[in-house]
Formats: sequence, structure tokens, C-alpha cells
Amino acid sequence: MHPLVVSQCEEFLFWLKQQMAPLIPEEQRKVLLTRIEIVDQVVQDILPAENLRAEEVVDMFKWKLDRDTTIWDLKAEDRCEVPIHLTTLLSEFDYVSSGQKCPGLTKCRLNLILFACLAAEERYNSARLVEPFVAESSARPHADEPTPPTLSTSSESALSRSATWIPVGAETVRMGMEMDFTEVVDYNKRARYLSGKADFVLWNGPVTEMGATLVVVSVGGELTARQGEGKCLALMSIIHNRKKNGGKKCTTVYGMCSDGVEFYFLRLDNDSKFSRSGAALDWNWGMSSDIVSRIRYIMRTTLEATPTSTPMKPEERGRKTE
Repeated sequence: MHPLVVSQCEEFLFWLKQQMAPLIPEEQRKVLLTRIEIVDQVVQDILPAENLRAEEVVDMFKWKLDRDTTIWDLKAEDRCEVPIHLTTLLSEFDYVSSGQKCPGLTKCRLNLILFACLAAEERYNSARLVEPFVAESSARPHADEPTPPTLSTSSESALSRSATWIPVGAETVRMGMEMDFTEVVDYNKRARYLSGKADFVLWNGPVTEMGATLVVVSVGGELTARQGEGKCLALMSIIHNRKKNGGKKCTTVYGMCSDGVEFYFLRLDNDSKFSRSGAALDWNWGMSSDIVSRIRYIMRTTLEATPTSTPMKPEERGRKTE
């Protein structure tokens, strides 16, 4: 629950107790005061994820720190270019928003980036499964190329025409938005209800199975992107714990907190080790390709672990509909 909501609840309970209760008959007043005490206790037990720092979350869940930052290094073939249409959309978005950092605009900007990355990765993954040699040759350079290879937007366009993603059964890879998470935790030697809302969540499998692989926290207003790390890690920890308790083999959860320009990446691996990506990646300072590459790498691991659709060539698609 957002701290502002908690504050409003407390003020309303105080008003009921001090202003409303004296005006009603005694029997009804007793019932009202009893219920106020119950609700007040619940409110006091809520621990908003927004109020926590990353270090507090690590101590609360007893996570181990992984200081090996090389786990964030991407292979050459995993590097991607920013899609041209995304660059255009963000340019237009920045023009009309005049660079404002209000929460709503930050979410809109992240929405464009995330869904563009997911669409590009699904198209590429579909084409790679149908024509693996085409995808491999387009993602890797010739031996004498001095610059790091990237998956170009023109290559992706050609690949997307070679195959179409045909869902088989229920869709099980999706991007959810505004999702609430709650878990009872031990905080300062008392049980509290850790609660928070993720702005975006990449799901792998049915929602009931807690198969989230990426948690995104949007940070707007006067806050910096790094100030979202505590909330992001808290939500990641809830998902990681539920995966472990549910007997999942892969319990790794990634996190990303951003104000739409600066991006921080987090990870909780299968061994419950927590890792930060280090310094912020700034979209406006030549790091947009690094940001897109990391987002798409996380999405790629999710798609590859979810064989829920069958890629088909256009001619096969025609036969399928006959």
C-alpha cells in the first residue's frame, strides 16, 4: 500500500474516533470503536515496500550479496540496436512532454520501451526457431569485423517476415501492469505485511504460479531512479520466495527501476544471491543500446524457457488455414 494511502487511512480513523463516535448512540459507538481498533491494527501492520532501502530488504530476507559484476556483461551476440520506430516514438514523446518527470509520464515512457523490446524479441525468437541459421548469421559478424556485432533493425525486419508467431493454447508470456504483491515478513522483531505494487511485470506461465521473471518499478517526481531499488528488491523477494516455496527449479528474478532516463538493474539468482548492475545506465548519454540489450536478454531467457507457441512459415500458415 502506498504511504499516502496509509496516511489517509490513519487520518480517517482518527476522525471517526474523535469526531464521529461521540455523535452516535452508545451501543453503536462501542461497535464502531471496536472496529476502528481492528482496522487501526491492520494499518499499523502494513509495511509499504516504498519505505524500504535495498540494504534493509537484504537484511530482512537474509540474502547473500554477489559482488561479481561480470554477470551483467553481455556476449557480443546478445547486443541489440534500439529499434528505429522506438527512437522516433520517444523523440516525439519527449517533445510533447517537455522533459517532465511526473509519475504518469515516466510510466508512459517505460511502457513504450518495454513493449517495443518484447515485440522485437518475440519476432526474433519466432524467426530464429524457424530459420536458426538466418538468425545466427545476422546476429554474428564476420571474423574480420572490428566492431561489436549487434542485431540490426533491418535484420529483425527481415526475420519477422520469414515467420509468424502462432500461439498454441493459452498465452503464457505476458507483460502485466499495476500488480500488487503481499507477504508476511519479520521486520524489527514483529510480523508485518510487506505490500507493494509493481508497475510492470513480465510473466512466464499462469499468474497463479507466480512465474514472474522481471519486476519493473517506475520512479517519478522528485525521486531518483536509484531510490526505487528498495521497493523493486522487496517485490522481487516476494516472488523469489514464492517460487522457492513452490518447488520451482528456476527461481531467478530480475528487477529494473527507472525514471525513464536512468536505469538500474537487479537480480536474485537461484542461490538467493542479490546483485546490482552497478552505475546507472543513462538513455540520453549513449547507453540506450545497453539498456535495450539487457531488457531483451531478460525477455529472451523468459521466451526460450516457455515453449508455448509454434513458429510457422507463411506457406505453412496458409496450409494450416485450409
